[in-house]
Amino acid sequence: MLALMALLLGCSKSPENRLIGEWKGTDTRGKAGTIIFNKDGSANLIEGNQVVEVTWSLDASKDPMHLDFFRGKDESDGVMRMIARFIGESKLQLRKSRDVETRPANFTSSEDRNQLILERQ
Repeated sequence: MLALMALLLGCSKSPENRLIGEWKGTDTRGKAGTIIFNKDGSANLIEGNQVVEVTWSLDASKDPMHLDFFRGKDESDGVMRMIARFIGESKLQLRKSRDVETRPANFTSSEDRNQLILERQ
């Protein structure tokens, strides 16, 4: 029994590994978007025909988690600071501030224009 528990606990995915893959959703303004997180720390942000290549960083020690998207290799090229949380196994909720310089402290009502719920594809 202990061996089975150790095996199950050892196989649980880290929050970073749970992000890897394709996520799709529609924001509160009705705009559809896709985020593809790659293992190497790169990501594609897709809205319509526009694709933006970024790098990403997740601090899962924070509650809610801190997710940052970088236009270059670091903050000097621009950063979008967000908070993130998983909703079950197949949904991811993101929230950003109205300005890109600050990070929201927590999640608010679903009517907030700066929130997005994505589903794993």
